[in-house]
Amino acid sequence: ATAADVPVRAAKNAGIPVVNVDRNTQNPPGDTFIATDSEEAARVLGEYVAKVTNGKGVVGVVQGQIGTTPEIARDTGFEKAIANYPDLNTVEKQASKGWHFDEGVSIGQDLLQRNPDINVIFGRADALAMGAAQAIKLANLDHEVLVVGFDGDREGLIAVREGRLSATMTQQTK
Repeated sequence: ATAADVPVRAAKNAGIPVVNVDRNTQNPPGDTFIATDSEEAARVLGEYVAKVTNGKGVVGVVQGQIGTTPEIARDTGFEKAIANYPDLNTVEKQASKGWHFDEGVSIGQDLLQRNPDINVIFGRADALAMGAAQAIKLANLDHEVLVVGFDGDREGLIAVREGRLSATMTQQTK
């Protein structure tokens, strides 16, 4: 959100109210911030992963942009959930620069090459998760990998229906 600080500061200095959606700025913050409770949603997703894996697994994470509001919240919520399961552990996290499918493919490939025992991948956005699912398909692994995403966008929901993703969390901004 650092890049957004400059225009928010300029708007506030000009007396223009600022409404931030999905990402909040820090210096200065917007006058209003509207977003999904990503921390709680990611916690619920972590509980789902624990249930499906019987609380056992090796987790790789394809992160969103480091330092953004949704990335921080999704990390906090998911890690809180799986902390209750000592045999379900995150072994590596790698950040994307733009939350894109192609980054999900390349990061997914790297995660699997470095940690071949990964059996769960959390893509912090549906595009990242679908990219990781493609990396899994290309890797021709000898075991299944549970892939979950976040956003509940149209393509993510289709991927769940088609079995490419196990789950996604739908954003319901309030």
